[in-house]
Amino acid sequence: MGSAADIKMDNGRTVKVAQQTRYPWDGDVKMTVTPDQPATMTINVRIPGWARNQPIASDLYSFADKFTGQPTLKVNGKTVPIQLDKGYVALARTWKAGDTIELDLPMPIRRVAANGRVTADSGRVSIERGPVVYAAEWVDNPDGKVRNLMLPDSEPLHAEFKADLLKGVEVIKAKGIALSRDDKDSLIRTPEEITAIPYYAWANRGAGQMMVWFPPRKPMPGPLCRRTSQPTRRYRMTRAAAPMLSRKRTSRPRPAPAVTSTAGPPTFPREPAGWSTLSKNPVRFPNRNCTGLTTPATAAAKYPRRGAFFIRMAMSGSR
Repeated sequence: MGSAADIKMDNGRTVKVAQQTRYPWDGDVKMTVTPDQPATMTINVRIPGWARNQPIASDLYSFADKFTGQPTLKVNGKTVPIQLDKGYVALARTWKAGDTIELDLPMPIRRVAANGRVTADSGRVSIERGPVVYAAEWVDNPDGKVRNLMLPDSEPLHAEFKADLLKGVEVIKAKGIALSRDDKDSLIRTPEEITAIPYYAWANRGAGQMMVWFPPRKPMPGPLCRRTSQPTRRYRMTRAAAPMLSRKRTSRPRPAPAVTSTAGPPTFPREPAGWSTLSKNPVRFPNRNCTGLTTPATAAAKYPRRGAFFIRMAMSGSR
């Protein structure tokens, strides 16, 4: 994007600076300096930390890979040595109308690691290109899930500009692995293409999963959502669990479980996505938030004096 500014100096003189760039998608920046008359002054050009292998001005984050490329700076087409003073290069000279400053900032796609004391991000990496941090969002990835994705260290990362996505953004793509479990609790690793968008742009296309820190080698702790070829059907409780859910507490009465029919065991009128039918031989299945595996029978046994609403909340991960 281009921009221009008219700057009034302390001595009453004015300087116009016009900038041409596609930053932050491209690291080429060209500035044209136009003083109202030739003047001796200093223009300070900032070299951002990410272009100097410093993702942040502390040890909280660091780049997990190595990159030897360096920024370059030119004045009127001639290379100027980069001598930093608090992140800036001072260009002191006599400036005339039409003088140009060209800054080239390499923008490789980098993996970022957190400080080892940040236990929540231990062993994980995030993706950064230039000044932009990326995130995987549900709408761009298979099955609408991203919390089960792994990004191996050996997989290359590719950038691609999408003019029709989120008003024009650079996306990152890579070959990753989607983790799931089958009906026998065996871990399934499925190759999938991971798409990441700029972090600032997420949550503009509906509610769903998002992830910034990717595990590169090991699955995330805890159970995963299981895959099933059977369509989701209405959930029906077992006769063994029904009496437990119909009990009422003596201290505070609770409403009876919702039923869809007067015959047979009680049923819930609505079913969270991902639940499957429970037969006479109950099987373990994921709860709504995919944070654990449970059954109504085990939930009712754990909370024998609770009503149906409490059991449903417990199984859905709300408690």
